[in-house]
Amino acid sequence: MYSPEQIMVTQIQRVTMPDEAQTAPIKKTTRRQKPNASRRTVQRGLIAQMSTALFQPITFFETLPSMRQTRQWLWIGFIILALIGVSAVQQATTQADSVPTGEGAIPITDPFGGGGGEIISPDFGGGLDFGAPPIDPNAPATPADNAQTVDNWTIALIEATKLVLMWAVLSVMLIVVPMFNGKPPQIGENVQIAVYASLPLGVMGALQLIFIAAGGVMGKSGLSGLVDEIPAYATADPFAQSLMLSAASQTTLFMLWSLTMIYYGGRKVLNGNRLVVMLVIVAWVALLIITPVVTGTIQAEPADVPTDETIIEVPPMSEMPPSDIEGMMNPFEEIPQDGMIIEMTPDAMMDEMTAEAPMFETTLEPEMTPEATP
Repeated sequence: MYSPEQIMVTQIQRVTMPDEAQTAPIKKTTRRQKPNASRRTVQRGLIAQMSTALFQPITFFETLPSMRQTRQWLWIGFIILALIGVSAVQQATTQADSVPTGEGAIPITDPFGGGGGEIISPDFGGGLDFGAPPIDPNAPATPADNAQTVDNWTIALIEATKLVLMWAVLSVMLIVVPMFNGKPPQIGENVQIAVYASLPLGVMGALQLIFIAAGGVMGKSGLSGLVDEIPAYATADPFAQSLMLSAASQTTLFMLWSLTMIYYGGRKVLNGNRLVVMLVIVAWVALLIITPVVTGTIQAEPADVPTDETIIEVPPMSEMPPSDIEGMMNPFEEIPQDGMIIEMTPDAMMDEMTAEAPMFETTLEPEMTPEATP
């Protein structure tokens, strides 16, 4: 048993004496701290995000937030899908309107045209102008309008589906970029790269809409209108011609812009090797060229080959009668006419013309003048 004095002394020592853990010196390490692996991210507005991605791709991908931090890539994807879908619908409508209708209609002669040579077109464009009937805004939609609406939605959905499949395939192809550096795949970053890299295609769709609204008519896509000038195109087989046509149609400024953004995304976001990123881009371009040819979307136009109806078969000389052969060798020698043989020679022709020429009798008498008299 401890006395009260001893217990008090012990408590005083515990209060006054410092703890060993507190008095232990703190060890300082000279090892360099490991830098943070995360990128420096910058939050921007939607318009600023799109403009930075288009005109400053290096800075954009260096400061791109992860998919968990932002949902701007989703809204930008919807905008791109809408622009490309509406542009495809407008192009299809413009091409349908430019095709002349009524080519097989029978023209009607205008009986009131004076000389009778004027023609009334099937749509009464050349006759009397009766005017178009007034359009009732409250009138129900006709089956033709409903069918046109369904066709427009179908075209827009097909183009949007193609673009979504392109995003999915490109995201899968970008998996190999971080794996060559010994890092796990980054699916979220791959999807963002695929979506932002298609921004130039959305810009192309917006410019096409402006061009069509101004009254323009879309021509052939890319450089496909110039493939006929290539000497190797005419002598190539149909499959090679289709590949060349597909490559020419994909060759646009906006496609090159998109490939550039894929390169910077793979380099800055995925920290990929330059060679690996270039191989992925080459494989992506090859897929874009081959897929339309395999699916039959792009096919080279066949050359004009004469049909059997236009080919005139001439039998060989051995199968022809001797009389026909002699006539072909010298067609001016004998020409039978009504069972008579007419000799076609210069002298005979002159005699015939002289015999058939009319003889004119003259009543003029020679004038008797002193000069004329011998």
